[in-house]
Amino acid sequence: MIKFDVKVADELFTVICAQPRTKSFFEDFLTGEQGGTVLCVTGKWREHIRSLVMQNESLRAVPLPPFRVEYLAIHEMMARALIERGVLLVHGAAVVANGSAVMFVAPSGTGKSTHTRLWTELPGKNAFIINDDKQFIRLNGQGATVYATPWGMISPTPAVRSAPLKAIVLLRRGENRIVPAEEAALFPEMLKASLRGNTPREAIQLLELHKRLLAVTEHYQMDCQPDLSAAEMAYNAVFGGGESIDTD
Repeated sequence: MIKFDVKVADELFTVICAQPRTKSFFEDFLTGEQGGTVLCVTGKWREHIRSLVMQNESLRAVPLPPFRVEYLAIHEMMARALIERGVLLVHGAAVVANGSAVMFVAPSGTGKSTHTRLWTELPGKNAFIINDDKQFIRLNGQGATVYATPWGMISPTPAVRSAPLKAIVLLRRGENRIVPAEEAALFPEMLKASLRGNTPREAIQLLELHKRLLAVTEHYQMDCQPDLSAAEMAYNAVFGGGESIDTD
């Protein structure tokens, strides 16, 4: 068995697993600090992950070598351990500009990663992607902070691994347009993009975290094309006063 320590979302974890490639996956998050929550990838967890993958049509066609089973298991174990500490796992893509993060949420294939990449091409904005798949969001008295995770890291690795989360944008395909979104419209989409509670207690905790998250962030609904003008439109809406923008 292999044992190593990682620090993710400012939390320490001691990982126990069998595959050397699993440790390599966490290379950018390894730490010399010890005493973290122990995550041991058991045979029961491996079978659980294989079962989940077989239920997902889009994942069934993807090869599932042993190391991938392990890092997916660690992903879920870590996410569930963090619920008690006020941290949400959200499937989305987050970009940082002006010291704050903007997270885009949408069904797979809608263009989240494409849109955040376009932000990095905006002249003079110095925007960078902090994570383009699964990030952790910590809720505290001051608001929300988004953290990079090993799942969805990009290359080169961003120098800044966390940033205050300013806004959440629900992304759809269409002609370029962005407007403020009601919490009621965004709430179900956020639930789809996060974990499901395994127990009634966990389900309630997740609901409360989502409510808190929406209470401390701005939220928008955006239709867009995969072009630079859409990224500029979104940037101006979030950082230029939050007004509704339509490029038609």
